[in-house]
Amino acid sequence: MPEPHSFATRTAAKYEVGMVKFMLKQTFRDFVFSTNTDGSGKAASYVRALDMLGPILTRHFPRPIVKGSMWHEFSLADLEAIHKWICAETKKGAASPALADFESPSYWTKNFCSAAVRAYKEFMAAELFENNIVSKVASETTGKTVAKKAEGLIARTSKADLEKYLTLTKKSGKEKLAAVKVRVGQSIFRKIVLKNYGNKCCVTGLDIPAVLQASHISSWDKDIANRLNSENGLCLSATYHEAFDAHLISFDEKYRLVVSKSIKDHYTSTAAKAYFTKCEGKKIIMPVKFLPSQALLAKHRERMAG
Repeated sequence: MPEPHSFATRTAAKYEVGMVKFMLKQTFRDFVFSTNTDGSGKAASYVRALDMLGPILTRHFPRPIVKGSMWHEFSLADLEAIHKWICAETKKGAASPALADFESPSYWTKNFCSAAVRAYKEFMAAELFENNIVSKVASETTGKTVAKKAEGLIARTSKADLEKYLTLTKKSGKEKLAAVKVRVGQSIFRKIVLKNYGNKCCVTGLDIPAVLQASHISSWDKDIANRLNSENGLCLSATYHEAFDAHLISFDEKYRLVVSKSIKDHYTSTAAKAYFTKCEGKKIIMPVKFLPSQALLAKHRERMAG
């Protein structure tokens, strides 16, 4: 007899696996986009190549490590082995059995697949660096000490630390390394902020990772000193993040939602009321460790849209 709730458990597990794959694909796309001058075109091509590679490698790669999809975490050694195998098979041309199976042969013959796996290895290497730094700052008790320690660790990440994983040419090496470091900083901030709020939007409680964003109270571009300060972060779903960045909403001294006069005077639709007006005065879901800085929130409120 099946165990009670086994169908529900299996369904939830499939949903979780599907969400992990979605998030991994999206994060990889963002990585390629942010670390390449022609990122948008490369990002789309690389994601398509990896989508097609999953079934091919499952059938033809000598070891059973792919399991139907490329969208799960691999070790760097496994990705290096996959990359070498693809390069060897590509040299075989039409004699490679993998080519006959390929949905879009040009992706294989024009080396998009090998380039995509190489980029995926770079992405996984960056993820390892990020997770290592996040673990090293986990014991810090204030947002400022988190920022200071994380910034120091990122600054000490040298070309030598990453060059074995990154494709650094004389022309673009310095720029790419700088771009990776910026992206690492932003990703570390996101991971710490989302964890601080239990991976839930602090206004709605929404817990779908794909729509959760780490919002800076004081902007990344203008406030360098607080870029990685976890007290400068709020976990917000996309709509509330955009509204917060536009200073259409803010939060008061007791962490209650404040709605701008602009919204209340000019947006009276049922949807606007449901999202904003009816939620005014609602206290946020409080974070686990780092409270949002009241000094930074006060400055944010000063710029509320009138």
